[in-house]
Amino acid sequence: MAEQMPTNRLAAPAKNGLGSKAPNLARTPEPKRTAMVTAVVRSLEAAAIDDALDLFE
Repeated sequence: MAEQMPTNRLAAPAKNGLGSKAPNLARTPEPKRTAMVTAVVRSLEAAAIDDALDLFE
């Protein structure tokens, strides 16, 4: 499902997830927690790819 979501809609949960501490994430209800962690991973993956492309440019 995350592949179907536009990138700009993943930015808010990713920002929220990156700014949260582990105990706060653990207290988050399950569907929202999974969505936040998925958004964070996809955001970090995109940033890593961008950095790698800049490095090899």
